[in-house]
Formats: sequence, structure tokens, C-alpha cells
Amino acid sequence: MNRNFRPFSTRIHGRAWGLLWAAGCFLLMGFQLIVSPAVSAASSTPSDAFRSVIQKLAAFGDRSTGTPGNKATAALIRKRFAALGFDQVGTHRFSLPVLRHRESVIDLPGKSRSIAIHPIRSNAISPGTISPKGLRGPLFYVGAGRLRDFNGKPIMGAIVLMEMDSGKNWLQAAALGAKALIYVDRGPTPKTFFHEKIELTPIRFPRFWMPVTQVREIFGAFESAPGGRLATEIRLTSDVKWEAVEGENIYGLVQGTDAKLSEELIMVEAFYDSTAMVFGRSPGADEACSIATLLELARFLKKNPPARSVLLVATTGHAQTLSGMRELIWSLKTRSRYLRKTKKALKATVKKNRNLLNILKKVNFNEPPDFGLETAEEMNLLHEALNEQIKTESDKVSRRLMQLRLQGSGRDDEAVIQRLAGERLLLRRLGWRTEYRNLSQNEQHKLEQLIPLAVKRHKAILKDAQAQQKRIKSTGRFRSLVKARELMAVISLHLSSRGDGFGAFNQGWLFPLKPQINRVAAYSALNEALRQGAVDI
Repeated sequence: MNRNFRPFSTRIHGRAWGLLWAAGCFLLMGFQLIVSPAVSAASSTPSDAFRSVIQKLAAFGDRSTGTPGNKATAALIRKRFAALGFDQVGTHRFSLPVLRHRESVIDLPGKSRSIAIHPIRSNAISPGTISPKGLRGPLFYVGAGRLRDFNGKPIMGAIVLMEMDSGKNWLQAAALGAKALIYVDRGPTPKTFFHEKIELTPIRFPRFWMPVTQVREIFGAFESAPGGRLATEIRLTSDVKWEAVEGENIYGLVQGTDAKLSEELIMVEAFYDSTAMVFGRSPGADEACSIATLLELARFLKKNPPARSVLLVATTGHAQTLSGMRELIWSLKTRSRYLRKTKKALKATVKKNRNLLNILKKVNFNEPPDFGLETAEEMNLLHEALNEQIKTESDKVSRRLMQLRLQGSGRDDEAVIQRLAGERLLLRRLGWRTEYRNLSQNEQHKLEQLIPLAVKRHKAILKDAQAQQKRIKSTGRFRSLVKARELMAVISLHLSSRGDGFGAFNQGWLFPLKPQINRVAAYSALNEALRQGAVDI
């Protein structure tokens, strides 16, 4: 189905709600005829219940993957599945990179407080981070950002305020030497206004979003400011970074009632995350239509148990190229041998790093020559625990030396270069050693400095390996649940209050589950079920 949404609005018009509710009933009746042919048509529930689910989800605020709102939504879905008494309720965990926004502020001259501002998702690679020192410059209003809008305004080194309805004219500001840009949004804003502003190359040009009400509160009648100048200087800071987060796919099994048909499985998936075009402002009311329908389907199947088994799956990571669904399919498609190999490797990594950490905690440099270690094996473990850290520190010193030598040097820099060159030689000597006996005083002192860094490193490796173990276990549980039955079909719900189309994709969204199966017969049954449902409505 077509999927559109309004990123900042939780209000959906009454007519749209009616159409969506009709489509939901239509889908439920058609689905019912497929999973349980002998059951009569469903009785619909009040649309107010459907509306309340969407309002509850939208009230969580930003539901983009990795946010507190996303985790709260996952907990709500898990609780709903458990309350319905489904046979098996579980969580399939996976890791994915997301842009995490901490805080962005604008400081104005003469103002004692900082004003929160929201970055937009404007670059596929560069997060648009601004250091705590901030970007400083005068602020100019440039309307829609056409070339004539810049006439008479010294844009080089400035920060510009531009209308949201400006297409790709941010490129004009960047080309003229502006440091950053703030969009003024008069709303309601089509999704295309945001999509057209996304840049694929990693250009460093931070862009932000402010509603027109906030702009007027701060700058007054900004459109008529003399020469477009709104402030002699403002300061922008922004903390947006790439981070690895854990996504959760929530699933619940509805056991079929027919002894034979219950061995067949139909999977129904809907995503519950929202797309944050503006960081921190993504209630995604329209995007909640699909997961609300899945929850309504769960309630319906509890009252009307199907003949075939049904697995309901709520996925996250939809806004990150369908990562949640892709991880589910990977868990089913990957070979058992690969999973066993991965489990074995992770177990070995956990054991190894625990041993290395124990050695690092045990070592005592006040007890030469063996530093409190009792066996040659322990000495070898100490060498292994520190070796990678020695290489890392040596590389850091080498890069710093290269920077100083390339930029030219004064008397002070020469002294720094000499010190760094000596430190690099010391690190290299340690790296050449096969054991840490008969150390010089400088070598021993350097190893003492490296111990805390090595401990931090191996703790991080251990933590990551343990997290991967949990995720691979959850993958195994989900895989076992599905593999215990014959997977007949996978249905993804892409519902929208603005969409009115139905469609089928022979290979799904790039996931060829079982290419050897002829799906014509299945589509014929689906067509008949939907046709009958339409007649009943």
C-alpha cells in the first residue's frame, strides 16, 4: 500500500479516519478468510478504539529507532501481546547505526538563556555536529533563498534563515560562504520538502528547523528586517552523532486450531518506528496506522482463533532501510552452520577477554621481574593484553608527528617533535618485545600508563561480544519458532490515512523467501478474499 505521513502532526481528518477504518476492516476480513476459511466474517469494532491506539503511540513523541519513545512503544506492544495470552511472545534483537541527537541550542546577544533548536536530517553521512565552541556569525533572513534574495547581504561567514519552501536553494547559501542555515517552517509541511533537501555527499553544512511561531517570538517581524539582518551575532552548537543502538522486533504466535493447518504459518509484519525528518519531532501519527492495524488484528484473532497459525511481528528500523524486517529475513535465510560458527566465535571472545582483564587486574609493577604473575602463560597473556594498545598508541603518536612536521615548526614545536619521537621509539621497543622482563624504568613506566587504557579496551570488547551473544540467542529463538512450521506467506502492512491502494509484490521488499514456490494460486485466494470483503463492506 501507499504510505505517506505528516511528520509533525498527530491529527488525521475524520474522513481519512473513516477510509482507513474501512480499509482495516476490509483487510481483516480478507485475512480471516485466508487463515481460517471456515470462520464467518468479522464483526468490526468502534473506530474510536483504533484512533486511541494511534493517539497513544503518537503521544510517545519521537518513535525513531533508539529513542525512549521507540523503547516505550516496543514495551507497549510486548505487553499487549502478553495480555492477549498468545502462546509465545518474544523479542528479536539486532544492532544498527542511527544518528542520535543530544542537544542543539542557539545563543543570542543580550539573552541570558539558550534556546533549543532542532537539526534536520539533511545529510546521509555527515551528522552536522557543531563543537561546544559553536559557530558564530550574523544572522540574515534570505526568504526562499533565490540568488536575488541574497543581494546586498554579506553572507560570507554568516548564518542564514531561509523559508522551508525553498527547494535546494540551501546550496546557494553554502556556495556563498554561509556557515549554517535555519529553516523557518510555516506548516503544514509536505514530506517532499524534507526529502528534496537531503544531500548524499558528506558536506559539512549544519541545517536546522524552527516553526514560524518560534521565529516570530525571537526575532519579531523578521520578514521586514532592514537589509535582512536579524542579529549582529548568534552562536550555534549541536550534538548529533552516529551511534550503534539495539533494535527490537516484537513477535507473538497465535496457535492455529486445526490439527493439520496449524502446522502452516502466516507471518504478518508491521513497523512501529517513525521517521525523524526533524530530530526529536517525530510522533508519526500516520505511520502508526500499520502497527495499530496489527494490534487490532491481534485482538481480533484472540476472539476468533484461526485454523492456521499466525505470527504477528512488530518491527523497528523501518526508517533505516527496513533494517528490522531485513534482520528477520536474515535470521530465516542464513545457514545453521554460520550461526553455530558465530556462537562459537563469540563464546571464545568472551572467554579470552575475561582472562585478559583478570591478568591486567592482577599485574603489580612493584613486584619485578614477573609483576606478581605466577606462570609463563600469564606473562604471555599480559603481552597479548597490552600489545594492541601499544600499536594503537604508537599510531597516534606517529600521526601527531606527521601533522607537526607537515605544517612547519617553530622552536616550541621542535621540542614537542623531539619528545614525541622519543615516545614513539619507546612504544616501538615495547612492541618488539616478546615478553616484559628486564624492562628499563621508562619502559615500565609506559606500561603502567597503558594498563588503564588496555582495561578500557578489553571491557568494551567484552561488552560488545556479550551483547552480540544475546542478539544471536534471540535470533535463534525466532528462527526455531518459524522453522517449526511451514512458512506459507509473509504479509507486510503499509497503511496510510492518505492511501487507498492495495497491491502485492511477488518477491516482497527485496526478500526472496522461497523463489521455487508458484504464488499464482495463493494470489488467487487473496484476490477472492479481498473481493468478498469489499462486497461485505
